Amino acid sequence: MAVQSLKPRVEMIKARYGDDKAKIQRETNFLYEQAGVNPLAGCLPSLGTIPIFIGLYRSLTNVASEGLLDTQGFYWIPSLAGPTSVAARGTEWLLPLVDGAPPIGWHDASAYLVLPALLVACQYVSSAIVSPPIDPNAENAGTQRALYALLPLMVGWFALNVPSGLGLYYLSNTALTTGVQLWLRKLGGADVQVNELGPITRVGTARRLGAPAGEDGAWAPSAAFVAAVEADAAAAAAAAEAGPMAAVQQQQQQAAAAAAAGDGGGDGAAAAAGAAAPPRRASAGRAGGARRGPPQRRRRRRRRPAAPAEEPPPPPPAPAAPPGARAVGGPPTEIVRISPALLDAGGLDPATQPADALSGFSASLAKGYLPVNLAHPGLRVLNIDPPVITVDGFLPPDACDALVAAAAASGRMAASAVGGAGGPADVRTSSTLALTRDVVAAVPELGPLLDAVLARAGALVGGPGLDCSALAAGAASFARPTSPTQLAPELPQVAHYLPGQHFLAHEDGFPASVALAKGYQRRGTLLVYLNDVPSGGRTRFEHCGVAVAPARGRALLFFPAFSGGMPDARTLHTAEDAEPGAEKFVFQLWLTTALPTRPRVDAAAHAAQQLAAARKGGAGGGGGGGRKKAAGGGKKRR
Repeated sequence: MAVQSLKPRVEMIKARYGDDKAKIQRETNFLYEQAGVNPLAGCLPSLGTIPIFIGLYRSLTNVASEGLLDTQGFYWIPSLAGPTSVAARGTEWLLPLVDGAPPIGWHDASAYLVLPALLVACQYVSSAIVSPPIDPNAENAGTQRALYALLPLMVGWFALNVPSGLGLYYLSNTALTTGVQLWLRKLGGADVQVNELGPITRVGTARRLGAPAGEDGAWAPSAAFVAAVEADAAAAAAAAEAGPMAAVQQQQQQAAAAAAAGDGGGDGAAAAAGAAAPPRRASAGRAGGARRGPPQRRRRRRRRPAAPAEEPPPPPPAPAAPPGARAVGGPPTEIVRISPALLDAGGLDPATQPADALSGFSASLAKGYLPVNLAHPGLRVLNIDPPVITVDGFLPPDACDALVAAAAASGRMAASAVGGAGGPADVRTSSTLALTRDVVAAVPELGPLLDAVLARAGALVGGPGLDCSALAAGAASFARPTSPTQLAPELPQVAHYLPGQHFLAHEDGFPASVALAKGYQRRGTLLVYLNDVPSGGRTRFEHCGVAVAPARGRALLFFPAFSGGMPDARTLHTAEDAEPGAEKFVFQLWLTTALPTRPRVDAAAHAAQQLAAARKGGAGGGGGGGRKKAAGGGKKRR
C-alpha cells in the first residue's frame, strides 16, 4: 500500500523523463528512499505461502492415491481427495459426459463444482479490492483488463484439476486475504508508514523544453488551465466579501481544532502554523546521499516511524468559496491563488490582513519554504501557494542604472546557457554576466553595488534559526553552503534580453538527483529588474496564472524548492520576449542551503580498522584458535 500511495509521483517521474529509462529508474529509487519504502516488501508474504501450497498438493495427492481420504468429506464436499483419482486425472471426472451425465454422476459433480465457482467469485472480489485502478491512458490498459478478467477463471480451472482439499485451502486463504485487505484499504485499518514528502506537483510539464505552443506557434494555455482560471473568477464573483487570506486562516482554525482534539489542546499557535505550511518531507536527511556501511557488515536501516495520519475535524463555518485565496483544481497542482481583482490591483498587501491570518501565512513560509519579512516596504503577494512575492522599490533607481552600466562596460557578457553549459539554442537566447570574484575585481564599481543587493536580500529573507551571515558578507561570500540552516547566495548574474530574446518555460530548482550530487538546493530565487520595459519581457508563471511586468527596482521572489530539498514544479516560469524597441536587464540571485546528510562511512578506513582488529585478535590467541581449527578440520575429514 505504501508503494501504491507513491504511484502518482512515479507516474510524474515517467512523464518528466519520457523514454530515458536510466533517469526514471534513478529518480524512482531516490523517491522510494526518501519515502522510506521498500517496493519488494509486499512480495515477501506471498512467497511464504508457496511452500505451504506445494506441500499440501503433494500430501493430498499422495494420501488420495492410497485411498485414505475417500470417506473424509467436508460439509457439501463428498471427499477431500476427490473428484480426481488415480483412474480419473484432471477433469476426467467431469468430461466427457456419459449418457448425458458426468462419469461420477450429477449429484457428486454438482457438489464438487461449488468449490471452483466460489473460488472464481472470491478471486474477482479480491482483485477488485487489491489491484490498483487501471489508467485508461496507459499503453497496456487493455492487457491489464484482460489479465484481471482471465486470472480468476484460470484459478477456477486449476481447482477442477486438483483434490478439493487443496481448492478448499486456496479458497480459505483467498477469503482471509480479501477480508484483511478490505479492512486495511476500505475500513481504515492501515497505518501506512511513508515519510512525509512535499506536495504533489505536475512535474511532467516542468521540463526545460519550452513553453506550450498552439497551432500558430504562440503560447496557448491548456484547457484545464483555462477551466481553472474561469472557475477561479466565478468563485471570486460569487463570494467577494471574505478576507483575502481566508483560506490560510481557515487552515489555522482547522489545525488548532485538530491539535486540541488530538493531544488535549497543545500549542494551538504552533499547530496552526504547521498546518498552514504545505506538506514536505519529514526526513530530509536522506537527501544527503550518504551511503550505507561497507559490504562486510551492512546494517539494516530502520525506518523512522511517521506520525499517524488523523482525519481533520469538520471545518468551522466559513464562506463556501473564499475569494481572496482559494484552492483551484486540487491535486496534483494544489495552487492557492489570490482573487483576480487583487491580482489586477498589484497584489495582496499583507498590512491589510488580520493578524492571525498574516501570522499563519508567515509560519507557512518559514516552515515550507524560507522565512520572509512580510513587513518589508512595497511587498505584495501575487500567489499564496506556491508563494510569489514582489517588492517595488527594492533597489534605488541610481543603483539599478549603475549595475546596468557596469555590466555593459565589463565586456564579459556571454550567451546564456541552460543547466550551466550547452542546451538547445532556442530555449534561452539572452546573454549573461556571471559576477565572479574575477569580474568583481576587474570592475570595481560592481563590488559596492553587489554588497548593497545582498544586504537588501538579507533584510527581505531570513529569520530565527537561519544563518544569513553569508548575505551580509557581500561579494566575498560566494561559497557552497555547508549547513541546512545556512543561507548562501549562489553566484549571481546580470542577464540582458534584447528585443525578441527569451528564456522558455523552465524550473530553477535542481532535480533531486542533481541536488544530491551538488550537495545543496536552490531554495529561493530573487530577480531584480534593472530597467523599465514598456511592453513584453514579463516573468510568467505557467501554473499560477501570474505574470510580473519588469519595472526598474522591482524585485520578484519565489521558491523553486521546498524546505526538504525537493523541487517545486509549480514554479515553472517563462521569461517572455521583449517587444521590438525594448530590452531588459535583470539581476538574478539564487538563495541556497545544504542538504541534510547522514554521516558517511569511509569504506577503506573501515576495512583497515577491521583488518587491524583481526590481526590483533590473531596475535593474542592465534595458537589455540589454529589448533582448534585444525582439529575441527581433521574431524571433518574423518
